[in-house]
Amino acid sequence: MVNLILVPYIEESKISNLCLIADSRINKVSKGMRFGDYLKYKVFFENNLYKIKLDIKYLDSLTSYGLQAVDFITNSIFKSYEQANDRYYKALRGRIIRDNRLYFNS
Repeated sequence: MVNLILVPYIEESKISNLCLIADSRINKVSKGMRFGDYLKYKVFFENNLYKIKLDIKYLDSLTSYGLQAVDFITNSIFKSYEQANDRYYKALRGRIIRDNRLYFNS
């Protein structure tokens, strides 16, 4: 998802600061790299986006309702497309709007 969504968003929006909240339970994601290191590698080295200030904060999804909600929504969409199981996605359909923010302030 880093390559498909996050990096193109950063390039397109021309943002200079990004605060990303991730699940602290994320372990290695690719090539044995931890999530934060992998993201920085993709952003800074592969895509030459050196000017962006990238801040990654980790929360435990067991106690973060925001991360639980994001996980539920993304899993519902994934199951709908990849497993032809749209039971939960049906409840979300029509309520999902495009929002150019990647995180929400409370």
